[in-house]
Amino acid sequence: MPCPGTLVDYSLSSDNTTNLLESLKQHNPIHYLSDSEFAQIINYVDVTNEQIESFLVESPYFLAPSDAHHDSVRWLTVPQHSSYEFQLYEPMDILLKHILVSFGAYGPEKRYLHNKHSRVKDFHDDPIIWEEWTATKMKAVPFLSLIARNEEHFPRTAQRSEDFSYSTCVCPIEIKLDTTTGNQKTADADLAQCAYYAEQIMAAQPGRRAVYMPIITKTAVRLYCFDQAGVFIGPWVNIHQNPDKFIRIILFTLSSPATKIGLHPAFTYLGNELYISVQDVNYRVKEVLYHVPRGDGGPCRVWRADDPSGKECVIKWSWMAEEESVAPEYEILNTLKGLEGVVQIIGHETQQSMIKRRPFFADTKYKGDAVENLIVLTSYGGSLDNFTSPYELLCALRDGIAGHQNMWNAGVLHRDISYKNILLGPPGAKTGNRGVLIDMNRAISIAPTEYLPKANFEIGTPPFQSYNVVRSRLLKESNSPLPSHDYLDDLESFFWVFVWITMSFEAVMNKKPVPQPRNDILNALKSESGTTGVEIRKKILQNKIKVKLHPSYPAAFQTLMDRLRLFFQTNVLRRAKTSHPMRIEDMKGFADKHYRVVLGYFDEAIMVLEKDGAGGAMTGDVGTLKTDGGCEDSTGAEKVRADVDAGDVRGDTGENNPFLKQLPFTVPATLQARGFQPVFGVDPSTWNSSIQRLHTSPTQNAKASEPRVSQHTGDAEILLRPTEKAIPELAQAPAVSPLIAKPHVATGVAVKRKRGLEEKGDIDEELDHKEKRKRDDE
Repeated sequence: MPCPGTLVDYSLSSDNTTNLLESLKQHNPIHYLSDSEFAQIINYVDVTNEQIESFLVESPYFLAPSDAHHDSVRWLTVPQHSSYEFQLYEPMDILLKHILVSFGAYGPEKRYLHNKHSRVKDFHDDPIIWEEWTATKMKAVPFLSLIARNEEHFPRTAQRSEDFSYSTCVCPIEIKLDTTTGNQKTADADLAQCAYYAEQIMAAQPGRRAVYMPIITKTAVRLYCFDQAGVFIGPWVNIHQNPDKFIRIILFTLSSPATKIGLHPAFTYLGNELYISVQDVNYRVKEVLYHVPRGDGGPCRVWRADDPSGKECVIKWSWMAEEESVAPEYEILNTLKGLEGVVQIIGHETQQSMIKRRPFFADTKYKGDAVENLIVLTSYGGSLDNFTSPYELLCALRDGIAGHQNMWNAGVLHRDISYKNILLGPPGAKTGNRGVLIDMNRAISIAPTEYLPKANFEIGTPPFQSYNVVRSRLLKESNSPLPSHDYLDDLESFFWVFVWITMSFEAVMNKKPVPQPRNDILNALKSESGTTGVEIRKKILQNKIKVKLHPSYPAAFQTLMDRLRLFFQTNVLRRAKTSHPMRIEDMKGFADKHYRVVLGYFDEAIMVLEKDGAGGAMTGDVGTLKTDGGCEDSTGAEKVRADVDAGDVRGDTGENNPFLKQLPFTVPATLQARGFQPVFGVDPSTWNSSIQRLHTSPTQNAKASEPRVSQHTGDAEILLRPTEKAIPELAQAPAVSPLIAKPHVATGVAVKRKRGLEEKGDIDEELDHKEKRKRDDE
């Protein structure tokens, strides 16, 4: 925030001004009050008309009308002729104090008016400066404002200071010339100026729900309110001809109890210490962990606090747009109680609507409500970008993925995986809680028989959205059917988190990572252009763009990256997502297998780092895989088995496949001469039947027995693929090459391994088979 007394550049004709106003109007629905709505607000003040009439009769500052001079009614303290804004500050200061004192709302031990102009008078009395200011500048602080004293909702030390502070500002008061009332340019400037004050107050005051303020000229007054649901603005009221309405606006904005004009009753101060009460438990706030200001999406604050026994916890206060709030966050969290890898809820307050808290009933229903959530959570470590070793990073990601599986099994889909929404576990956390998923604002609860939500590019954090979620922007623009958002989209988001972290942070042992300059890949991932987002994801998954990790990460990270890339290449790019509705129960078996594969990749990478000393070997080795016919330990065999399990490299048998270079055996020279190449994940027992399903030619079937050549090493069995040199007719058959590379996708055949039986298949293809059988039965 700029220093008090400074000026903030704000040119009415500049692009910055236009952008500010457009942003304000885009993120804050503006509602102009009707006469009846406005009347409800000003009559909210507990003052009778008789009391106001009595005050006007007795006030020495008000000239009451006479029968002969009705038009002469006016406030005597307000100059009739003023050319500059500064000429109105002292008169308005006097008048407002007079009104507040007369109605018992002002005093040294209560609230007082802070006149910034009187403290810098010598400088600001220069008319030239004021002329420029009112035309092209925005003030950093209000020059007239109401400050709290001895109120429990404001810090006490700041209340004793004579200096202005947004932390104790009850209400800013904006003074303007009459040109404001009939000029759209200056009206926009007034709106932006008042919005700036409101933003500063909400940033400085925890628990501030709304900010009310008047704009006063020498002839008129207007009420503004900025709250979490948007902005509402009253009509201009002539202060001389309607003194009763003017008084009610002043009393409402300057004398109402703090909780009636925007302060949350649960937020109080004891001295300078902030306390937040949730379900009758008073929590002492220790530090701010996170703050998203109003206007930057859903406003959110997170604090670390202690309960009365001294046990640490986290308090989250957030607002969600009404249409985005599928279910209150606390309801989602209550369904996830007891699950590992997922944040745990301790307490909550009932969800509240901002529009229902406004001091009027709207004439007609309008959009733009915001829903409030106040919850208490178990305390964990910092966000993922605070890791202090590669080992800690992998463990946190691994347990975050396991936590996501627990959520999916409980019928909850997160939909906003990002590195800020994955916390490091507390010191000494056991497997399962070394990484924890938080922020269920976008999560959705789905019954097994309910259809999954459609992919929506507006939900989630852009750099980490999945290929299909990003693609939904293009599909929506072309009015094409949208695919469902399922567990695989969130799993893919973990991959993009992994890419982002390892490219944008340097790992430093026992210290927080060092941010690195953002490169073109990261900029493209963050782009809100659907075309750019889709293309960069596709090229990375296809390995057309190489992801270069920062050299501070062990080699095991690159191996893990390649495995995940090929996994998602197979299961995202090669699996055409259909637009027909999907349910959790339709995907149960496939989800279990996919989670098992991905978690297996992380477990092996973690095992390698453990062998090297808990991630301490920053230039560590992947293992002792050899390509000269030997496998020095079980790591190589385990690695091959994992690739067979995943079935993620069957389609890449060329020299670009990194795994072919790490096979723990040597293909005999005699077979190489005959033209055989290794293929992963195919059981020899399924080879013949797979080929025979697609090839009915007697010649091809007769030769189908020839490629049953396999090489054994430990528990792993690698099938050797015939090339054109080995069996020309078979290799040239158009359907054979993809069949040999990926038999389960082409035919739905089960893939057997020495370690057990796992069915592999394509979800959408299986659903299509079900639909076909259903139609045949009918």
